[in-house]
Amino acid sequence: MYCVLKVMVVEATPSGHRPQGYAMKETFDLFLGTPEHVIMWLGTIEGFENAERWMQQTAKDAPGAYFLFSDTTVAKTDTSPKLKLQRVI
Repeated sequence: MYCVLKVMVVEATPSGHRPQGYAMKETFDLFLGTPEHVIMWLGTIEGFENAERWMQQTAKDAPGAYFLFSDTTVAKTDTSPKLKLQRVI
């Protein structure tokens, strides 16, 4: 299952300033896999809280290892089923 994201585009005013109350948010990329073994890029989202919520929901819907990456942050989760080792001899 994939999450649907709504993207808000904010245009600069003629003076080049952003609208009042607009705060620049850090952009995060979500990947399936681990930082050492990337499997697939899933998308981009703004804001750590949004990115973390998206990663947790994605990991709940489709268990596995996921991580978020930005210029300053790496966060990860792993909801992969843990295998139990059984002695067969």
